[in-house]
Amino acid sequence: MTLRLPVLVVCALTLFLPSLAMSEPRPMTPQRIDVFVAPYQTGSIVGQTILERRIPGVRIEVHDLGAPQRFEAHLSAGLPDDPAAAQRQFEQRLQAEDLEAQAMAAFGGLLQAARLGLDRLPAVVFDETAIVYGVTDLNQAAAHYARWRDGRQ
Repeated sequence: MTLRLPVLVVCALTLFLPSLAMSEPRPMTPQRIDVFVAPYQTGSIVGQTILERRIPGVRIEVHDLGAPQRFEAHLSAGLPDDPAAAQRQFEQRLQAEDLEAQAMAAFGGLLQAARLGLDRLPAVVFDETAIVYGVTDLNQAAAHYARWRDGRQ
């Protein structure tokens, strides 16, 4: 028994089209934009205000992936050379400061970049579904995203 390709396609469409039609449509504009940059790129991000006006309600978050190094430097700044004294002073710092929130702020972007599988910077991520590499102009990144999205529909 041999099945022809058109019969298989019709069967596949019959099985899967109802579930596709019932799925919730994706919004035409992104709801969330994450920008991942190296420390030297933080000052080169442009277009955020314009994009926020153009896409009401969009959440744009910038992640400086140099933040973990600065956090570690902050924790160890000014510690004495004596290991025991350094340990005591470090423990005092841990108790005095809200380090959990600071650590999450410092390492959160790095963890998210790893989870998304980013392999270079800068990277602009739209709704965790599309990545535009190599630009810090958010309007340019949004234009690339729109062309990609429109080509998929």
